[in-house]
Amino acid sequence: MIKIRVAPALWAVGCDPRNFFDLNGQPYEIVEDNDPVDVLIVAPWQLVKQSIELKKQYAHRISVELDVWHGFENCMSHMQGYCRQNGLPYAGNHYLITHMLGDNSFDCENIIYTDHCYNKSKAAYTHFPYHPKWIATDWNGPYTYVMPRLNNRSHGKIFLAPNRVDTARADHQVRSRFAIHQLIQSGYSDRGYVSDGIHYLHSHANYPAVDNIDWLQSQPVPSTLSFGQGIHNLYYQDTFVSVYGETVEYGSTLVVTEKTYDPLAKGHFILPFSAPNFLDLVRARGFELPNFIDYSYDTVEDFDLRLSAYLKEAQRLIKIPVEQWRELYQKNIDLLHHNQLVFHRRPYQQVDIAKILSKQK
Repeated sequence: MIKIRVAPALWAVGCDPRNFFDLNGQPYEIVEDNDPVDVLIVAPWQLVKQSIELKKQYAHRISVELDVWHGFENCMSHMQGYCRQNGLPYAGNHYLITHMLGDNSFDCENIIYTDHCYNKSKAAYTHFPYHPKWIATDWNGPYTYVMPRLNNRSHGKIFLAPNRVDTARADHQVRSRFAIHQLIQSGYSDRGYVSDGIHYLHSHANYPAVDNIDWLQSQPVPSTLSFGQGIHNLYYQDTFVSVYGETVEYGSTLVVTEKTYDPLAKGHFILPFSAPNFLDLVRARGFELPNFIDYSYDTVEDFDLRLSAYLKEAQRLIKIPVEQWRELYQKNIDLLHHNQLVFHRRPYQQVDIAKILSKQK
């Protein structure tokens, strides 16, 4: 049994480490007494000085910064530099477990990568039995995440575009989401469904038994949605492709989030915009992408040129007649089935905490 103490600051920002450790597959216990522990989960990297004090205060074999919930551009190099400059580098008995990949991540053996976003998505769609005391920040009951069956229903529209623009800030401008939003508003809004953080779509958790998109659309649209209330399955079943900007748009950091995993689980084709070579990461996880979509934009290094190529392909796909989309859907339905099955067949990516502990004296 691995004994774990958690920094109060981590609880305070709504990050429950049980979400990680339950899926990690090794028996553990979170303790609150002052006895020595195996693992001290310290504060997020921005609070590195607080983490240094925690390491002095509590006896532990290893300390771990568990950063598997957030991501931003160039965050790996930024985090490493910030923590090193402030006296707590990822070295000795101090580790970083992260769901982000960066150019220099593996130059440091104390930085450990895990695909926690995949783990969470797999758990959600296969209804993993979490710890009974787990704080459900992105879980709203058994009807929140339901993997729909693929069938021959007559899709009425082309795209689903979940692009939150209300989260923009100086260090995270989400330019691609604004550009996608502007493209759709330029004359294509009637060809799909849009959720932009200002205008919302209904969640599956609120209407789990509804099987009529027209009736669903006739209901009052909510003014907000809590985190984890996934878009209703009917929006996916009435469209073919998800057009969206991922969490990270440029730089040396890559992360695949639920923005990509959700449409794959829902039987959608995807058109994501992210940092260069993002789709190599998606393919490496076992997912397949169709040949009729031109993904060459993903390899373009320059941001503006990559975004321009992306928008050109997005516009081409949106303009394809719905009858032709139905043919493409039927020709590629085995690919869509395959992508859904990945969540059932690909195992959780786990970190061997016991092995790390064995290296400590």
